[in-house]
Amino acid sequence: MKQTLKSILARAGRLGLAQKHLDLAREFLDGHEFGLCLDTIVTLVCEEGIRVDEEFYREVAGAARK
Repeated sequence: MKQTLKSILARAGRLGLAQKHLDLAREFLDGHEFGLCLDTIVTLVCEEGIRVDEEFYREVAGAARK
């Protein structure tokens, strides 16, 4: 799960999520708070109005199912 979330974080950064938001989500990841990490990424991507690609969506959906 940790590798999946790292990948999602990297992809969110490439899509334009601000570094301060990436850092916040990474704190949860480093603390093994995987659910909070994923929730933070998704929430901030939505709040910032960042357009996502299908690969990002699939990766997030897969992580949510786990």
